Amino acid sequence: MSRLRRNMILRSKVIAALVTVVALTGAAAGVASATSGSSTTTTRVEHYWLGNIDQTGAATVFVGTGVFTDAGSISPEGVVTGFWGSFSLINERLRYKDTINMNTCFVTQIISGGSSVGRGTGAYKGISGTLSVRGEIVAVLRRLKNGECDVTGWEDHDVVPLNQTGELSGSSKITLRSVVP
Repeated sequence: MSRLRRNMILRSKVIAALVTVVALTGAAAGVASATSGSSTTTTRVEHYWLGNIDQTGAATVFVGTGVFTDAGSISPEGVVTGFWGSFSLINERLRYKDTINMNTCFVTQIISGGSSVGRGTGAYKGISGTLSVRGEIVAVLRRLKNGECDVTGWEDHDVVPLNQTGELSGSSKITLRSVVP
């Protein structure tokens, strides 16, 4: 084996050992702070974006920054799962204003309102507040055999369009309880 190859293998083993030590130190510090620390509460504005709205109307991507910064996914049930934990959107109070072009079957849907947050896990344990919601979804509805737009069930969110896209976003004060050493 060449000297260069041995040095590369040795270097990668040293790097792997350092990464392991850092990870174990961080985990130990996290456990120590979680078990022996005191609780603090922070209330600040959180900005968030929901995107990749699929054909069923569910957003699948979550990005947030403010009192916390994280990215992850959101389930159709409203559970946001990020790198640091998860929380739920509960008691959604959303208003929908639809405009349907019956000639082209093009729909514009304006969404506004709010949703409470809670049921946090991990870093989001104890999260509370209400996120404001605003945004727009555009879609193309299917045509029936008679050529008319298939709007049956659109208001009840029971119709699946040919496709749709959009983004929801908002900013609101969120309270996050965290443990500090």
